[in-house]
Amino acid sequence: MSDPQPTILIVDDEPAIRRIAARVLQRAGFTVLDAADGEAAFKVWQQHRDQVVLVITDVMMPRRNGWELLEAIRAESPDLPFVMTSGYDASDGSAPALNHKVEVLDKPWEAHRLVATARSMIG
Repeated sequence: MSDPQPTILIVDDEPAIRRIAARVLQRAGFTVLDAADGEAAFKVWQQHRDQVVLVITDVMMPRRNGWELLEAIRAESPDLPFVMTSGYDASDGSAPALNHKVEVLDKPWEAHRLVATARSMIG
């Protein structure tokens, strides 16, 4: 029996970005869950917390931004890796102090870079 595919949670309020990221990561061998904002993402993560090995989230979103999502999930799962994506400066002062297992990926990202970053974060 083969190992299960690692599961990544993609969070972005732009449907096209979620679709593209999901397609790219699925083609690279990952299972993908997605959510349109931080609040929905937290609920998805709670339902699938035993499967999710990485969260890739936009920074600027309604109903809980990416940094707030990171803090909420890290309160329960402190070692879960995160990739923060943004078309703006993701370290603009609204970010908490970056600790271990957090990577910032600027938008627009390239497909190969998204996959490489995901693989490096999962180990």
